[in-house]
Amino acid sequence: MNKELSIPFALRAIETHQFAILEENYSEEAQGELLVSVNVGASDEICGVSIFFEVRFNFNDNPLIILEIECQFEVEESAYKAFVSEGNEQIIIPKEFCQHLGVITVGTARGVLYEKLKDTEFDFILLPTVDLTVQLSEDVVLTKDK
Repeated sequence: MNKELSIPFALRAIETHQFAILEENYSEEAQGELLVSVNVGASDEICGVSIFFEVRFNFNDNPLIILEIECQFEVEESAYKAFVSEGNEQIIIPKEFCQHLGVITVGTARGVLYEKLKDTEFDFILLPTVDLTVQLSEDVVLTKDK
């Protein structure tokens, strides 16, 4: 696939799969730790790509806040078909496109987290910028179910 090709897409859905505040794990004396994970999924039926983003704010190795969201993107059909391998066995999504969708998803997660923590004792916690070039450093290759 030509990586310079424009890939038309639209954000179609946002889902919060998990949110929790585990207040008993908070300690003012402890150093906080931020853990993030990113996963990518795809659907041939809707020419869709999903970015799953999970963030955990840990204190003393115990989670204080857990947030997992999914942003679902619809890709223009001809662009999506360019992701599909010749043998129709894999979907290969360019890393730059995944990084772009990931940045949108992280920004969405930042807003969700802000709203969930607003007017709580943890409203001082903000999701910082996240460098997705580490987690999404290569094209994403998904094997299709047979």
